[in-house]
Amino acid sequence: MRFRPRMTNRMTAGPDPAFPYFTENDRYRFPSSHTWGGNIIAVGGNLSPGMLLSAYEQGIFPWYNPEDPILWQSPDPRMVLFPEKLHISRSMRKILDKEIFTITFNGDFAAVISGCAAAKRPGEEGTWISAGIIAAYTELYRLGRVISAEAYLDGELAGGCYGVCLGGRAGSVF
Repeated sequence: MRFRPRMTNRMTAGPDPAFPYFTENDRYRFPSSHTWGGNIIAVGGNLSPGMLLSAYEQGIFPWYNPEDPILWQSPDPRMVLFPEKLHISRSMRKILDKEIFTITFNGDFAAVISGCAAAKRPGEEGTWISAGIIAAYTELYRLGRVISAEAYLDGELAGGCYGVCLGGRAGSVF
């Protein structure tokens, strides 16, 4: 059965409670990017595991303000990190060689995503990383589909990042 996000003039903010829940094994086929103009591919739906994994597998991700319905976006071009192609600059290599940071993986996902949500960005107010996004990605982390990397300086979390893993379980990436 194919489900579509509701498309009305009175869409509610955040996830649509009437939209079906997709488990990590369910998939949703988003509309073709040719259907929409610009970066937005679809509006509505929810942040269930299968919905998020379906989106990432199709080059789409949720990015919206908390007062808006979920906007599913696919900018072109977009950044994708391939660990085997990661280039570490000479200046970064010098910092890493000093071993002043302790780097861990999946050590404290909750602190990383909370820190990303709280980070102040010049020229921006607030964040797209809402409580709903945190809950959804925390569930994906629990399912082994999200990985986090943490950098500690003198025992304190100094930075980190998180990402959705495709093509395998998060634990098999590193």
